[in-house]
Amino acid sequence: MLDEDLRALERSAQDAPSRLRYAEALLRVGRTQDAIDALVLSLDDAAVRRRLGRLEAPHVLIEREPREVWRAPLGPVDGSTWQLHASPLGVVAGARRFFPVQTRPALDVLLLDAASGRERGRIPLDDEEVLGVFGHVLLVLRVLRDRDPRGKRRALTAYCVVTGERLWALEIDATHLGVGIRGIRLSLDGRVRELSWPLAERPPHEEPPSSEASLPPRAAQSNAHFELPSVFYAVNFPAAANQILARSRAGERLALWRLTFDAPVHGVAACGRRLYAVVGGEAVCLE
Repeated sequence: MLDEDLRALERSAQDAPSRLRYAEALLRVGRTQDAIDALVLSLDDAAVRRRLGRLEAPHVLIEREPREVWRAPLGPVDGSTWQLHASPLGVVAGARRFFPVQTRPALDVLLLDAASGRERGRIPLDDEEVLGVFGHVLLVLRVLRDRDPRGKRRALTAYCVVTGERLWALEIDATHLGVGIRGIRLSLDGRVRELSWPLAERPPHEEPPSSEASLPPRAAQSNAHFELPSVFYAVNFPAAANQILARSRAGERLALWRLTFDAPVHGVAACGRRLYAVVGGEAVCLE
């Protein structure tokens, strides 16, 4: 596509349909990050959210000490800590639990704007477990002990990470359920099977034996260590050091920078040109 055609599409990109056309043109010439930047301006449109959820933001190596862009309060979490799921669609903050499901208190999942940290909404959860953010969907799991005391019944529920809207729910017979290599992996009475989940806005389903299972793109999830092909980001232990460090994974694997905070750092995730970290009871965005 000629530069003149792209510039014309850029000038006309004033609403969701025109931004989708502009983004598709950018993708055809390999400009994924520019396509993402165009689409995030229309997150209120469902078609834009679906398209954006199928894109993976290319990581931009942060070679020098990053600046702080925003902080968002998360609050205290008894018996656990916060974990962030970061994508161009937004940042989802959920609790990482350290005690049995039966004793977990109710806790909201927070939906934050990726650019500003503004809270968009909350999803109240009872004893559900957050499995992750896939495409534009937050996926949670619940064991339906009230339906089957033997623990052989599971429920999957999907929520939009932008609006908090419940998109679909699915009950499945399984003693174990998790996200597998390509889809949703189930186990029941020693038999393992995998459901295909190519579209985040629709429930997973059985595929014919000859078909390949698939999975929507998964959002970056905060952990003490976050590795990418070019760089290794890590929380510096002991946690009292309150630091994030970055180390190159190429050549001599040189240390790039070390950043100190005013509270313990519990995890870090990279998405596009930004880093997101859990610092004390806050989410912090770095760029």
